[in-house]
Amino acid sequence: MGAFIANLLTIKRLTDVQRDRIQATTDPIHAHDLKPEEQKLLALAEGNILLFQLGGPLSFGAAKNISQSMSIVQDYQALILDLSEVPAIGVSATLAIETIVLDAVNRDRQVWIVTTSAQVQRRIDKLQLQKFSEVHFTGDRFEALESISFK
Repeated sequence: MGAFIANLLTIKRLTDVQRDRIQATTDPIHAHDLKPEEQKLLALAEGNILLFQLGGPLSFGAAKNISQSMSIVQDYQALILDLSEVPAIGVSATLAIETIVLDAVNRDRQVWIVTTSAQVQRRIDKLQLQKFSEVHFTGDRFEALESISFK
């Protein structure tokens, strides 16, 4: 019984850490670790780019937090899903990301997915999101910001 409770507490702590590394913003002031040129591009977009930054390993505990973070921001023309600080991702978190991307595609939004980890890229590739013309992939957040064009 004690091991079960200890496991539950560990999962709770891991989920809390993961929640703290999830951020959705259109404001360069509130974005994590943006370079000055990235801040400038995000500011020039005037709220039309939603930068969704995730960090750390993402397990099933992060899936709910990912969905909740996205639900608060609805008005944007382009989504940058920044997974560059995610070294590993679980199935549930991957499915939450798929839901976010498909929602953006259904709203006719441009989507840029930034990945640097081979494991994360393999998981995302299995979703077959590349079949959508609105979805683009890169390993560089600046490239994503620079590539967005507004209709």
